[in-house]
Amino acid sequence: MARPCAWLVMMLVGAVGGLLGFYVKAWLFRWIGTWMGGQATAAEVRAALAWGGELPAAVGFGLIWPLFVWAGLRTLIDGLSLLLGVYQVLMVCLTLAEVNRFSPWKALVPMSGAVLVVAIPNIWRGRVEANERIAVESLQQAGAALETFKRKSGAYPDSWYRDLYGGRAVLDPALLNGDAQGSGLEAQGYLYRYAPGPNGCGEVTCSTFILSATPLQPGCTGTGRRSFLIDPSGIVRHCLGGTGARRSDARASEAPSACADDAR
Repeated sequence: MARPCAWLVMMLVGAVGGLLGFYVKAWLFRWIGTWMGGQATAAEVRAALAWGGELPAAVGFGLIWPLFVWAGLRTLIDGLSLLLGVYQVLMVCLTLAEVNRFSPWKALVPMSGAVLVVAIPNIWRGRVEANERIAVESLQQAGAALETFKRKSGAYPDSWYRDLYGGRAVLDPALLNGDAQGSGLEAQGYLYRYAPGPNGCGEVTCSTFILSATPLQPGCTGTGRRSFLIDPSGIVRHCLGGTGARRSDARASEAPSACADDAR
């Protein structure tokens, strides 16, 4: 019960923090607008921020971004992040200029600077969340491919690249196409490692596996906050940190604890 409660607390804290942050941003932009001779009320500034900044961000990161991932257009995500960021800056400048009763050009330079201060953390947070979603989806798809390979050959592959992308390929070439053994495979901000077991197993003797994904730069301002893994159970597990998840960690649908080494 502790994990669901912790997850609920995290959601409540995030909601309260987001609401407070919204009011702080509104105060900042109203102060800047007043300094520039603007006439907007506090309510008008909050409305401008909501429609000009928060709504486009919610639509972009909540709907468009997952569609890109679902459609396999992962290589376009960085470009989408940039476009959404520029669009958010322009929309906030335009809406703030309107409620302050001055021209968009007058608002562009000072307002865009303030908007960037606010927008960049949102853009980065959205990118981190997208990297984590891609990691979970990649592990789930790869886990299904490994099970397909086992049904065909009687064992899990002892060579990731040769078996999954070679003559008996069962994995989409666009997904983790490289050598995920040894030093691992870098993809979308994460390092993927495949470890068949037991140690030293051969072509027809590998009875288990662990496929892990750890962020290349852990943290809220890095490429991911959580580490993940999947094994023959088909369950994706995660923990907070970059030292790697374990089979005893929480499911990805549950509240994560700190990774074992990060909790020391």
